[in-house]
Amino acid sequence: MSKWMAYEGRMWISLYRWIRRTPSSGYTYIRPLNAVLWAFIIVSAVETVALHLILPWPVVRLVVDVLSVYGLIWMFGVLAGYKVNPHSIDADGIRVRHAFFVEEFVPWENVKNVRAGKRYHSENKMRLVEGATTSFVVSGQTNVEIATVDEKVIRFYADEPDALVAALERELPSRPPSTS
Repeated sequence: MSKWMAYEGRMWISLYRWIRRTPSSGYTYIRPLNAVLWAFIIVSAVETVALHLILPWPVVRLVVDVLSVYGLIWMFGVLAGYKVNPHSIDADGIRVRHAFFVEEFVPWENVKNVRAGKRYHSENKMRLVEGATTSFVVSGQTNVEIATVDEKVIRFYADEPDALVAALERELPSRPPSTS
């Protein structure tokens, strides 16, 4: 239950930041999901109005309206989560994110090499663990890979994988650049 409460709080913070247009620098990963999320939002909004108009019982209509509006707010919050929580690079390492649901930090001293390369995954989970490989899957795919010094692999999706890999390689000056 506490996990869902944490999601709830992060959803409201993401929504607030998106509405306030709080700038967030980093590398986005929403391109494959953007149309789908907007389609769900539009369909849900139409469904909310339709149910309000066709339900003849005032109490049932009120309950359905409240639940439908709350569901719409959540969908906007999820969309906001993807928009305001990009992957980010700082002096300490890289933060790989999946909206407000998942975040993993990789310190620079753990990064062995990085490369771009698209992979498709049959399981479309947000976080997929297969042995020493953890994949943060967006729309069934990943396109950036980080190999760590402890022989683990972290795969994730970025809208501009080549730009992200180039930025990561610039942060690893003592290591030779990887070949893509």
